Amino acid sequence: MLSLSAANFPPHTTYNPGPSANCGVLNLGALAVAVGPQAGGTPPPIALAGADNFWGSASGPKSHGEGDFVGGPCDQNGGSTIAKPFATTAFGITSWP
Repeated sequence: MLSLSAANFPPHTTYNPGPSANCGVLNLGALAVAVGPQAGGTPPPIALAGADNFWGSASGPKSHGEGDFVGGPCDQNGGSTIAKPFATTAFGITSWP
């Protein structure tokens, strides 16, 4: 389970989607707006480009079973993760030397 805490910023908020969320990515959205010095109000929508990634299943992200979840409890504080189109097979990543 992943739990992030913005302990150094008021209002000491913890972001935790829960153990069953199975998040492929935890999108915290506009975190600075929520906990920064000018916190308050509705956070602006923040889109995270997650297209063309393999989410653990040939049929894309899933909330249960094979594959990782995108959206729902994994998108918090105005966050929105875009996962389409998605890769249908795993692929290697080459790092820069």
